[in-house]
Amino acid sequence: IDTNNDEATVTIADNDSALLSIAANDDTASETATNAGQFTITLSNVSSTATTVNYSVGGTATDGTDFPTIGSSVVIPANTASVTIDVDDIVDDAIVELDETVVVTLDSVVGDDDISIDTNNDEATVTIADNDSATVSVAANDANAGENGLDSGQFTISQSLPASSNTTVNYLVTGTATGGVDYTTLSGTAVILAGDTSVTVDVAVLQDTILEANETVTVTLDNLVGDADITIDGSNDAATVTIDSDDLATITVADLAGVEADLAASA
Repeated sequence: IDTNNDEATVTIADNDSALLSIAANDDTASETATNAGQFTITLSNVSSTATTVNYSVGGTATDGTDFPTIGSSVVIPANTASVTIDVDDIVDDAIVELDETVVVTLDSVVGDDDISIDTNNDEATVTIADNDSATVSVAANDANAGENGLDSGQFTISQSLPASSNTTVNYLVTGTATGGVDYTTLSGTAVILAGDTSVTVDVAVLQDTILEANETVTVTLDNLVGDADITIDGSNDAATVTIDSDDLATITVADLAGVEADLAASA
């Protein structure tokens, strides 16, 4: 035996390849603790070595704020076809907001050279449903106004929870007082800004010299423009400010006895 040539090798070329894809096998989650979402990353054929998958996280939900961070990579072990990424422990905040999304996009693969990303299935979305709602009410926090010293009245329009977007409140103005005459005309619209829970409407009294009874300004909530989960509180949708008139009048009775005497003397 030629000990220098007693061994030879035949290489068997592998003819297999695999595509890497992602899907949201549970594409609906919510802020309730029991409803999580889940992505599954799948190899079309298993690999004899581990496969590291790098991905990016996007969407309208914030990774690490609305849900615990799900990182940026995951490993599919050797001889395993898939791995899951859970979107769980979702933060149940007290903010009225639109449903939010978590989007995972496959970026790159580290492993066998014959594994590549399926560009037709490289992105998936989980939607987190919001579970919050709010009501809007109005109250006269300064219900007494007056012409004396131009003491203004004030309404407060309140929202029971903050929202992630502005809430436009349209209201009707009635009462016995007249806008533009007894007080500065109210616009009929107020905006509760995103993140806030209230806005005030001032009743700026105008001075007049008319002897009159106390007058009223009533604000009634009419409709809202904003998140669909925000509604008007029908039990607290109207409030009244009373304007106290400070005008007084006196009646003077003239002494006509002298005039009568002069008339009698000239007769």
